[in-house]
Amino acid sequence: MSQYKYPCEYSYEAFVQQTVEEYFFQSGFDLIEGKERGYTDIVARNSLGKEWFVEVKGKTSAPGLDLKTAVGQIARRIDREGANYAIAVPRTAAYIKQAQQLSAYYRRQTNLFIMLVDETGHIEISTPEDEIEPN
Repeated sequence: MSQYKYPCEYSYEAFVQQTVEEYFFQSGFDLIEGKERGYTDIVARNSLGKEWFVEVKGKTSAPGLDLKTAVGQIARRIDREGANYAIAVPRTAAYIKQAQQLSAYYRRQTNLFIMLVDETGHIEISTPEDEIEPN
């Protein structure tokens, strides 16, 4: 895991990343590290070859800018058909509002999932076809 400026507590990035990494580990995925992971926050692969590429953001004073940054970061990594791409953020009203502004068309075309992590560590995963429900 990367070094973070803020503590590993809800709703900071370290908490979101640790929670999502644990989710993939418990689901039978290997977490890819080093050069193969590149600049993506999380790359997870299971024994069947299913891959996830996840950008993680946490609590800041500018969630709109952070989500837009994550969209740009993940867009640069979309390079393989069949892989899942996701943005993981804390389940806060500000991030939900920003995620709802992503066009459904864009999410479907890029196979972009949204992972909302709550304070208990529960992850709600919205598929590219799902509407993102309000808080």
